Amino acid sequence: MVLLTAIAGCGAYKFVDVSIPPEVKSIKIAPIENRAGYVNTQLSPRLTDRLRQKIISQTKLQLITTAEADWEFSAEVTDYSFSTAGVGPGTGTGNRSVQASQSRLTIGIKITVYDNTKQESKDYTVTRTYDFPATQTIQQMEQSRADEITKDLTDDMFNRIFSNW
Repeated sequence: MVLLTAIAGCGAYKFVDVSIPPEVKSIKIAPIENRAGYVNTQLSPRLTDRLRQKIISQTKLQLITTAEADWEFSAEVTDYSFSTAGVGPGTGTGNRSVQASQSRLTIGIKITVYDNTKQESKDYTVTRTYDFPATQTIQQMEQSRADEITKDLTDDMFNRIFSNW
């Protein structure tokens, strides 16, 4: 019992069960589009590149650019929005007695995988939130956490597609 608790509490292990039908050998990944109201111009190309790299390194799928791919992947950023996540004491009285202490970035992505071997498509969604101090500007947050955001969203997309997680 003690051993199980120690292993479960560690949190260092990550099991990903990649599930790809045997008839699927190739994938085409279209550039991820950004259709959100606020556009971070660096997000889509970074996500596209990182997802391609992850698929090449962690699956046996061949990445191709022609229409003959067994799977065709497309995605779009549908939400990129900021909101207040927390309030703290302000410097005044009345309405000024509280102020934003935390801000939140929410990113939503819609994914479509078209399976040419079965002539069917599946849609998935991925949403992530990132809290940051309200004293930071949006641009500061984007710059300081760009790698983390790209990694998290890529991992989430990969898991949704290949592990139905």
